[in-house]
Amino acid sequence: MPVVLAQCQYPDLGQYRLSVSFLVGVIVAQFQYPDSGQYCLSVTILVGVIVAQCRQFWQPDSVQSSRDVNVPVRDDTDFVIKMEYHENGPLFSELKFYQRAAKPDTMNKWKKSKQLEFLGIPTYWGSGLTESNGTRYRFMVIDRLGTDLQKVFMDNGGQVKKPTVLQLGVLMLDVLEYIHDNEYVHADIKAANLLLGHKDPSKVYLADYGLSYRYCPNGEHKEYKENPKIGHNGTTEYTSIDAHNGVAPSRRGDLEVFGYCLLHWQCGTLPWLSSLKNPAEVQEAKAKLMSNLPDSVLIMSTSGSSTEIARYLSFVKNLGYNEKPDYQALRKILSVAGPQGPLDLSRPRPSETARPTAQRASSQPKTTEKKTARSKPVVTAEEDDEEELGRSTPNKVWSKTKRETHKQEAEWTPYHYREGDGFGKSEDMGKWIKSG
Repeated sequence: MPVVLAQCQYPDLGQYRLSVSFLVGVIVAQFQYPDSGQYCLSVTILVGVIVAQCRQFWQPDSVQSSRDVNVPVRDDTDFVIKMEYHENGPLFSELKFYQRAAKPDTMNKWKKSKQLEFLGIPTYWGSGLTESNGTRYRFMVIDRLGTDLQKVFMDNGGQVKKPTVLQLGVLMLDVLEYIHDNEYVHADIKAANLLLGHKDPSKVYLADYGLSYRYCPNGEHKEYKENPKIGHNGTTEYTSIDAHNGVAPSRRGDLEVFGYCLLHWQCGTLPWLSSLKNPAEVQEAKAKLMSNLPDSVLIMSTSGSSTEIARYLSFVKNLGYNEKPDYQALRKILSVAGPQGPLDLSRPRPSETARPTAQRASSQPKTTEKKTARSKPVVTAEEDDEEELGRSTPNKVWSKTKRETHKQEAEWTPYHYREGDGFGKSEDMGKWIKSG
């Protein structure tokens, strides 16, 4: 499907430019006016709304377009459009997260209370609906970001330096604490969803909230329920034990998933990488690792270099399903002594790698980013209400003191997300459309 690349210059903002990609010529963004009930705002108005965020009057002095989706994206491009079919659920869930939990005023107030200068959540600028050739689409405008950490890690042989892993851990704990404080969990943390800043690569953002889940609506935590029908949902390498059991995402689950990520990044491998085609075996291997902490982690590295991650996972293991984590205690576990400088994403020397030589030769990381299991979603008319999220729910716990055996039908239904088709392809509306 042809894409139009609109590049606009704003005289009132100096060299500030906005490039956005849209489907087929002029896309009509549909917003409802409460007084008139009429629909009809063109894409130029959408862009105007974005610029209005800067409290500047918009009047472009030049507009260029191209139907060639392979046209390189200019370096001064600041925004991207994310688009999906209207009936699909991931983007709807992501929009609800941004609209409910990631308002700029809310984030700024929280950062001030925590004395933080930076919080790695992309800025949401606007959203809308459009129709082309009888097919409806939903789209969202956010800041353009840089490369993802999965590409960086693969370029480094699947491993990064220990101080960098720990520094990433502290940065992401800030993000997780914020979204958890605002009733949401991410539920799909992995290197492919951690993106460097486009203009400032020293900053790291947690992106893709398509599987985000409102675990505590109006302050009431979902109860623990196992549902085998939706078991093993998520990216197999990092799925929490709760998710393997078909339990809805929780704060504990987010922290467990992130712990597996830290372990993978530092050691360059995970004990279950050879079993990814059998989720039940992966679940068993994870349960074994968690049951034998800290030794199960320490034997994966040389000279006990994974001590911090072993302590981190031990802390998470003892959390209850609906228990609020002590994020500051987790930060202290991962904190590196001395001042924090820019992230060092360079390839580690052999002496800096965390795993033994034998493991390095036999277990090069095999990513299965394409295997995230998301069942096919349908957004109903009721769910499409921009004021109300769809009928998501479920819950439960895996700690040995909280295990329950009843298997009840959970209301939560995971969404399907087609991955691996590449960016900018019109047939893959669940990915990022050509940067703009």
